[in-house]
Amino acid sequence: MDRPVKTPLSYEEVKSQILKHLNPRVTYTLSDISHEALREIVTSSGVYSIKSPIALVVVQGGSLHQVFDDDGTGHCYAAPETGNSIVRYLTKNEKS
Repeated sequence: MDRPVKTPLSYEEVKSQILKHLNPRVTYTLSDISHEALREIVTSSGVYSIKSPIALVVVQGGSLHQVFDDDGTGHCYAAPETGNSIVRYLTKNEKS
């Protein structure tokens, strides 16, 4: 049986879903990273890959970053500022 093909979500669609769930008493930065084809998080435990990242959520003063992909899945990792991760990415223009 074939699975239905999902249409990738746009930044605006992901943003509207994220905004519904954010705590209004906390300051967030929400960034469009849809120009990235791939985001990799490098830690002492290994490399975690996020394909088709769309939005980055950063809490002011927080130690985690959250990235949503074009499927709407959220991925959390230690913010690079903590010294526990390194972020590398490939833009869609660089994709071979």
